[in-house]
Amino acid sequence: MLAVIGSGSLALAHVRHCLGLRAWKEIRVFSPSLATAQDKHKAFSALDPRVRLCASAQECVAQADV
Repeated sequence: MLAVIGSGSLALAHVRHCLGLRAWKEIRVFSPSLATAQDKHKAFSALDPRVRLCASAQECVAQADV
């Protein structure tokens, strides 16, 4: 499982780059601004069906491989 903290352009680029590096079961993303930034929410959700937006950093990194 891949965990990404942040939702800016660099975080989005990291997720895009990492999609093909492993057969991730899940890709979790957390950022406090995701709750109110619908454009960022849509951008991450559109990347891959394995992307899941998390409500907390703890939830995001729980049992993460990377």
